[in-house]
Amino acid sequence: MISIFRRIILGRLNRKTINEKIVSLILLLVLQFMQFAALSSVYAAVIPVQPPPEKVRIEPIYNDESNRQPPIGYNEYDGYYVDIQWDSLKTPSIADNGYVNLYLKEASKQYQLPRPDVLKESGIESTRTWARLRNLNSGTIYTGYARAYYTYDAGNTTGVSPESAMSNQVKFMTDIEIEAHPYGINQIKIIWDDVWDFNKRIGYKLYVSEHKDFSGTQPVYITSEQIGENGPVKVNETEGKLEYIYSIRDPGRVYYVKIVPDIQDAQLKRSDESKVVAVSSYILAKTTKMHSTDEGTIWKLEWRPVVTGLNSSDINITYYIYRGDIDSGDIPRHIGTVNDTNFFVTLSSEESGVYFIIRALVTKNGENYYPGINIESDIIIIRDSETPYNPAAPEFVEEFVDKEGNVIVNYNNELKPRSAVILWRTPKKADGTIDDNITYNIWLTDDPKLIENPPANSKIESGLKVASDSYVIDGKETVGYKYKVSGLIPNQVYYLIMEAERTFVDYVDGKLEILTMTSSPSVKVIVTPAEGPVDQPVVPGRPPLSVKMSPDGKYMITANTAVIQIKNKWYEKYVSGRWEYISQEEYRDSDKGINYRIVEYDQGVTINVGIIEYDEGMSLEDLERTPANAIIGHSVIANDPDENPLLNIDGKKHNVDIKLTGLKPNTTYIVWVRAVRLEAGLISGPSDPILLTTGYEYQTVLEKPTVPVISYSRAGMTYVDLVWDFRLNSNYKYYIKYGITEDINSATGSATVESRQLLRDNLSYFRIENLKPNTVYYFWIQAESFDEDGNSEKSYWSDSYIARTLPYTPPDPPKGFGIKNSNDAITKNSITFEWIMVQNLEYILEISRDSFFRDSVRYSAGKVSEFTVGGLISNHRYYARLYAYDPESKLESNPSNVVTFRTLKSLDDYDSNEDVERVISEDFIKKAAVAKNGIWYVEVTGINSDRLIEYMMTDNVLDYVIDLAEPPQGTSTVNLKISEKVFYALESLKESIIIKAENRKYEFRPGVLKLEKIRTDNVYEIIVGLKDTVYAEKDVAFIAGVNEFGINLYNGGNPIPVQELNKPLRIIYKYNDPYWFKEGATWGYVYGSSELKPVKEAVTAEYDYSVGKGVLSFETLKVGSTAVAVEIGSKSGYTVNSEDSNDSYITIDEAVKLLLDIIGYKYTDRYLVEASRAGIINYNDVYSSQELCTKKKAIDMVSRVYRLKTKGEDLDLIEYQEYLQNNSPITFSEINSLLEIFK
Repeated sequence: MISIFRRIILGRLNRKTINEKIVSLILLLVLQFMQFAALSSVYAAVIPVQPPPEKVRIEPIYNDESNRQPPIGYNEYDGYYVDIQWDSLKTPSIADNGYVNLYLKEASKQYQLPRPDVLKESGIESTRTWARLRNLNSGTIYTGYARAYYTYDAGNTTGVSPESAMSNQVKFMTDIEIEAHPYGINQIKIIWDDVWDFNKRIGYKLYVSEHKDFSGTQPVYITSEQIGENGPVKVNETEGKLEYIYSIRDPGRVYYVKIVPDIQDAQLKRSDESKVVAVSSYILAKTTKMHSTDEGTIWKLEWRPVVTGLNSSDINITYYIYRGDIDSGDIPRHIGTVNDTNFFVTLSSEESGVYFIIRALVTKNGENYYPGINIESDIIIIRDSETPYNPAAPEFVEEFVDKEGNVIVNYNNELKPRSAVILWRTPKKADGTIDDNITYNIWLTDDPKLIENPPANSKIESGLKVASDSYVIDGKETVGYKYKVSGLIPNQVYYLIMEAERTFVDYVDGKLEILTMTSSPSVKVIVTPAEGPVDQPVVPGRPPLSVKMSPDGKYMITANTAVIQIKNKWYEKYVSGRWEYISQEEYRDSDKGINYRIVEYDQGVTINVGIIEYDEGMSLEDLERTPANAIIGHSVIANDPDENPLLNIDGKKHNVDIKLTGLKPNTTYIVWVRAVRLEAGLISGPSDPILLTTGYEYQTVLEKPTVPVISYSRAGMTYVDLVWDFRLNSNYKYYIKYGITEDINSATGSATVESRQLLRDNLSYFRIENLKPNTVYYFWIQAESFDEDGNSEKSYWSDSYIARTLPYTPPDPPKGFGIKNSNDAITKNSITFEWIMVQNLEYILEISRDSFFRDSVRYSAGKVSEFTVGGLISNHRYYARLYAYDPESKLESNPSNVVTFRTLKSLDDYDSNEDVERVISEDFIKKAAVAKNGIWYVEVTGINSDRLIEYMMTDNVLDYVIDLAEPPQGTSTVNLKISEKVFYALESLKESIIIKAENRKYEFRPGVLKLEKIRTDNVYEIIVGLKDTVYAEKDVAFIAGVNEFGINLYNGGNPIPVQELNKPLRIIYKYNDPYWFKEGATWGYVYGSSELKPVKEAVTAEYDYSVGKGVLSFETLKVGSTAVAVEIGSKSGYTVNSEDSNDSYITIDEAVKLLLDIIGYKYTDRYLVEASRAGIINYNDVYSSQELCTKKKAIDMVSRVYRLKTKGEDLDLIEYQEYLQNNSPITFSEINSLLEIFK
């Protein structure tokens, strides 16, 4: 049969043969149809028609006093919804149960694909006459209607009736979603849904008010003509939203916004208006350069106060200042809080890319008056104040070329019939840099008389900020801007008027205001070309028009359809006075000359298809007189999914598939096409026709699926994995219902699964999720099969299948628990932990000083990934573990791994008698009774080291001390030998050993020595000198003399000097003189054997003035003699002019320098900050240091310095502090004759 069809299609059978075959096929089909009709009449039954639901309407479902909800609205549970009601369903007498299906048709936006009617809710039992349709699209017009059906049981036959006719339709619009954001200094951006009423866009009334009740507010009317590319309201087609920039009156003020649909349609049900949203305009701010200091430049931030419009005295406005870095992704940090409208900041010359944000909090009676509304400034970039000026007019250009002369963009190349791209140069400042604060206003008109004064409705851009994608770039330099004008008419003259605009912030009548300065206008004339070629379309020859062949080599013809194919580009050869089609292979092999041409359709060409049944004796002249109207206006865009573009010369697709439908079975048709250019009013003659014959129509009986056999493969706490005998490689659908009672009509959940979905995901089960733990569920399943025409048949529902979800189980122990990887994770009194957080779990931290967690303390950390525990004791060991807690199941996990840690030492710990630091007793250490030749020998080796290790393993001590502070008479050097095994033990316990001399300590913390991987009997020899030696160092004063210190390793042979450590060794000194330590001047020195000069190490110190004691320490990786010294180079790196001047005036800056010189304090260029920290001046004086110093401030400063200088033994500090509490510093100064210097 296929071979016969193929021969008919190719037109190679003679007419007699064709007629004989057609008659035979028709006779066979008629006999088969008569037989099928006879059989069908035997089993046919009369089924009453189901009437449609009546009086479908929009009415609220919840309308009582306790719970009143509008029929159209939004909530967080239902999303955007509509309530629909109808009268009780009337069903025929044979019906067991009646059901209602609700359908929706959405009014699609013009730029989106149309959407078919959707079955929104199905199978609503007749006992219910209402439904809430949930999760609809916001700002969308729908039409809704209902259909009904029923189930019946007629003796041995059960079934489902066909759906009823359509009910009456209801038309409604869901609530419009609206949002508003600050946009510019005096603008807000309003975004809302783009609503279409099936064939047109609706209008709106926009309300923006300073009052919540919108009293006295007139709307902004927005018509559909004002929406679009050249209108003030822009369309975001991706989101389906409209965007409008609204200019407001006051900066830093809260505005209320709502949108009201402007639509006249009595049938349309909708809410009167959108919800009200609140937005604050940006706070208006400016920066002013005050003066420069050694620390940097002092800038003044000042801003216009927030406008509330409230006269109440209980209104308070607080301003918070934040600082950020443009080049950093970090969140801006808070640097100050004021109730005034100015703030001073100091920026050094190295600080670039800094910006500031001002945020305001308005409170009434202590409560936030605008909750959820951000009142803040835009990003404030530090820049000098500018004098307002008019910017230069935009300079239009025809093209931009790069440095090599190559064209970057050209106006004429970009000019299209319906669009143009305007080019102009970047605006420049006086220093030659781009002025990026320029915006543009643009008007477009086709009337030259309106150029001087264009009307408001011709304005297509207001305050345009040129985005980066509109930059014209040459290498890395931006040389110009471009702007695309769309929506033009071909072959038309337009006039584009553009003016540059720049805003300045300056004082006007004592108040910060926005000054807008504009340039003179520039005019660009646009002449659009005609659209597309206007020549006669080329007629497709017969070879490009054919019946499409499928990839398996079969012609795509069925009993009712066929697919023909043309090309939108092909190659022809001029032969015998006409152009004939040639294949691409022939074109590749030919000599390209005047006898060959390429034919290609642009998108202005469409295809009309003609189809008529074949009649013997027809001619081509008949086709000339017959309209090709079976298909009109088919696109010439290539759409063949099976075409391989790599086989074409240009590597692009050119096949256009056209599907013919509604054909008769076993019928021969003549098919031809015409090419049309509609805008030019041109149409080609008919192509060469093709002949095709449709196939037979076979009647198939749709299979009724068997009831699936359901079971489950696995159950969890909140899910069950169902399995059943699903059909592979079929168009089956499966419907699942489930609930907690054995009644399918009470099922609480449902799911739909397709066979190909399981095959695609390579699954042998389907998971039902969001179930309750430890609960018995009943499951039912139904199968539905489909044939090729979309007809379907459903099986009966299966019997219920029972499965129980698992009870709750504790969560897994936390992972990644440990001490946070930061320098400040461990302090004297706190510890910060971190771990890997799992969603929806809380965490409990347990801390104990005992490894068995007796008397432990538990902390509820919450849903976090790190937690800090405070209130710990310094220099103590603690143990910690973490638990995960599930608040839903109220179950707790097993503990994590145990983490042990030790808090840092405080100043008191160095004199503490607590057992966290223990002196190694004579039981473990061997000390010589006398010194030999000035050397005192001390050992912790052999059996003593083993006993010491055993002791360390069982005690609760953190540090072990070898006390060398009381050596035998005549000792100058201590020779201390310690077995390497001791250091191994300390490493495993994470404990320290301290060697204590008379005035210093050497702290060996875990990891200081680089130990061998395999334990040995090695011994470390530590040499400690007890006598101070003062070296001759230039500009250095020793406060702790040079003491010999060395380490040697004995491994069975000669000693091996240790010159560098694995981790820093800490050397600690006690001192009483508070002037031992001077920031930036006191250093630790290490004199190694191999270095020519000592290594300087940074020193840290703590001093307690109440007891007159301090601790000074430094760390080093070098091994050698150690000392502490103060650099005594030049005492001052500046000249204080006030010392050599008789001028009676002195600034705060000069007074601070003078006082610091008097007390001999060596300070850095941050002397003002240091003076404020010491209390000599206030912090605000740092920013006003160039102001004159008053007598009162000078007395306060001298009193503070005197107080600092007399904190020694000659003055009882407690009595002095009590005296100052009852007497002023000025009284104190007068008693001590300090006022004489100011007379």
